[in-house]
Parts: sequence; C-alpha cells; structure tokens
Amino acid sequence: MVVVLALKLALAVLLLYLLFWAVWLFLHKDALYYRRFSKDKKWKKIDENHSAFSASATGVRRKRVVFVRHGESLWNFNFNRSKLPHKMIPRLLKSAVDELKLIFKGSNDSLFYDSPLSDLGAEQALNLRTFLQKHPASAGSTASILRGDESKVSCVIVASNLRRAISTALHAFWDRLHTKEERVLVLPCLQEITVNPDALAISPPFSGPVLSELEPRRSDGTNIERGYRAMVDMSQHTGNKTVDSTGLDRMLQFNEWLFGANTADMVVAVGHSLWFKSYFNEFLPSAVTHELKTNKLPNCGMVEFEIECATVVNQVTQSSCAYYRVDPVSIKLFK
Repeated sequence: MVVVLALKLALAVLLLYLLFWAVWLFLHKDALYYRRFSKDKKWKKIDENHSAFSASATGVRRKRVVFVRHGESLWNFNFNRSKLPHKMIPRLLKSAVDELKLIFKGSNDSLFYDSPLSDLGAEQALNLRTFLQKHPASAGSTASILRGDESKVSCVIVASNLRRAISTALHAFWDRLHTKEERVLVLPCLQEITVNPDALAISPPFSGPVLSELEPRRSDGTNIERGYRAMVDMSQHTGNKTVDSTGLDRMLQFNEWLFGANTADMVVAVGHSLWFKSYFNEFLPSAVTHELKTNKLPNCGMVEFEIECATVVNQVTQSSCAYYRVDPVSIKLFK
C-alpha cells in the first residue's frame, strides 16, 4: 500500500511539473518557436586560407583578446549540477515554484529565460576579481590591465546581451570600471549559441539592461544595481538573435567589429561556453589540437590569445574577403 501511494504521489508530482512547463511555454511562445525553428547551431565551417597567414604574407593585422565565461547561472544550477535524483528533483521543483511566484505577481522576470547568476555564480565572478587584485603583475601585463592599473595598452570590456554575462563583467572588473569610469559595452553578437530559453535576451533593444530580482545582491564591493543603472552601454544592443541567423554569423560579426569599429588594443569579452568553444573550432587552424576545441571554459574561466585578420583581394573581380586565424602560440589559459 505504501509503495502504491508513493508511486501515485510521484506520478502526480511529475504531471504537475509537466503542466508547469506547458504553461511556461504557453507564456513564452517565442522560446518554443525559437527552439523549433532556429538555425543557430547549423552552419558549414569556413574554408581555411593558409597562404593568407604564411610567413611571406603582408598586411596581416592582430588583436589581443581575452575571453571570460560568465559565472554559474540559475539554469546551470538547476540542470548542470548533480543528476542524482534525490538532489536534482528538489532543485527542479523549487525552481518551478520560484518561477510561478514571478508569474503570479505579474513580473516579466524569469529564472529560465535569460537566466541570471546563481549565488555561486556571483561568488565565482567576485573570486575572479580577487584573483586579479592579488595577481602579481608588471605594468602592461594582462592582470594589470584588467584591474585598471595605469597602462599604455587601451582596453575595452564587452559582454553578451544576456544578464549573466553583464553581471559577471560588473562583478569581475568592477575595479577597472570604477577607477577608469568606463562602461561595459553590450554586443549582441556574443549571445550564446544554443536553442535553450536561457540564451534568449530579456532586455529590450537600446534600453537599459533588466536586472533580475533573483540576482544576488552582494555587500562586498560590487553595487550591482548601480552597475546596471550607470555602468552598462546598450547602444549596440539591437535585440535578440533571430531564428534564421547562425552562431557563425555572430562570430563573424564579432570579428568584423574587432577589426573595424573597435579601436582598443585589447578586448575583454565576457560571454558563453558554447560560443567560445565554437569560436576556437572555427578559427584555430584545423591541424591544431587544443583543449579549447573540445572542452568548455569553466565558469569564470579566462583565456587570452591573439587573432589575426588577413584581407585577400581577388585579382579578377577586385572583391575582397577577410580571413581570421587564432594564433595557437599566443593562447594562455588562466587557471
């Protein structure tokens, strides 16, 4: 009898959980539409042009780039931590209850859509800040530049249009942003490559970023509310990725910005694991074997590298084409 009651209770909980997702998807039809029709992960790898980067090639430009993955999000917390039933099921049920509370109070906020940082995620970002503060660094070194020391190297901090990336940038680079009176530049081309709803942006185009009420508020140095209000530049945020665009489209847009509108010597891009992994698979030479092609950067992991741009002109049509290559020798993982 006890076993039968336990099974009935488990079935009832399962049905209620499935009902929750049915209601959630009804309220977020755009997420369902995007998941069904998106081409985000579908593209053909670009052909390499080895001669454009040969020792005799001229006119090759280089940029210094640092990729930083965001801290753990509430989506990561719920779906990527332990899969053991006695740990995962309570997490999923609590997250459904928390989401329902937001829905019933008429909030546009969400735990799943444009998922914000978890408590651990905020802690990871602050740990990165502490790492930079304590890292012994000579003038002009990466750590020195990132924490805002005086340097001849110009630097800009950019982030994807997803809240977990914006918050990570504010927490981790608060010292530089505060000292230099700079702002995080939001670039929608850094939006994550996936069909999941946590990678759809909740912040409207060209307007202030939407701070989640679920976002951890810290009392140890970062005023996240002030950061969202005054330290984020949304002038380039044109809105969500579209169903007919691909991750490759956005990676190329980033490269075009990097060697075009961008004037800084170093670009620090706070973004996402699948985007970064895809980037190295696309622009590291195919003959090069590297862990960045197969493994995700950990939350708040950081990697520095140089990317090259060579413009090749077709002598017949006089049309030009830009090729990009990550210099394998330049890669430095911060661990």
